[in-house]
Amino acid sequence: MTINLMRTLGVVAFLSTSCLVAIACDDGDDGGGAGGSGATGGVGAAGGTSGEGGGTGGAGGGAGGAGGGAGGATACVDDEYEDNDVAMTATQVPMELPVEGDPDWYGEDLWYVWNEISAYKCSGDDDWYFIKTSFDTPADDPPETRYWSLVLRVAGAGSCGASCEDYVPPAGPEHTVTVDVFNATTMAPLTTRTSDEGLIRLWGYGADFANDVLIRVSGPPEAVYPYDFTTTARSDAFEDECEC
Repeated sequence: MTINLMRTLGVVAFLSTSCLVAIACDDGDDGGGAGGSGATGGVGAAGGTSGEGGGTGGAGGGAGGAGGGAGGATACVDDEYEDNDVAMTATQVPMELPVEGDPDWYGEDLWYVWNEISAYKCSGDDDWYFIKTSFDTPADDPPETRYWSLVLRVAGAGSCGASCEDYVPPAGPEHTVTVDVFNATTMAPLTTRTSDEGLIRLWGYGADFANDVLIRVSGPPEAVYPYDFTTTARSDAFEDECEC
């Protein structure tokens, strides 16, 4: 009986030790999984011989997986327009020609098409958009009079700048944005502009801008921010809204 009791106690002790080892390994695996690196997670788990140590390893792994302690880029949640990181997967901006009776209808020879997009810029990612400017209109207005514009605002910047007493973000790489414009058919570059204060205003006039355009929104690694842009296609030039 004494021998059987000792054997039973020995089995219980062995199972308890195995469970502790398994728990430690589980904690290490969780930390490694969150960190996105098995080797790094293992180190975190080894340090976590207690619950607190494991917790620290797990948090470090989590920051690494999200772009923290492990040295990756800052975590960034995709917006609804991803994946539009290259020209081939550019997001199409809805642009519909108005008809008689619409607020943007000024007659057969005067029309106005526009849309607004709100998106998010992640570090190291370019955002591409396709914007239709080639419209067949009742007046069959010539492409030579086609007018296209884009106003892009970063991190709450106003549309018209300091001259109109709009908000202007502090100059710096964290508010820097570049917009490149291309002919959507030939990919010929049409125009480009960069701002370190979060505001881009672009205009294009004539046949080059009457055959649809592609735009690329880019910035330095520090460029992580919400942005929005308004784009228009018109039958001819209209008065600038920033007449302050």
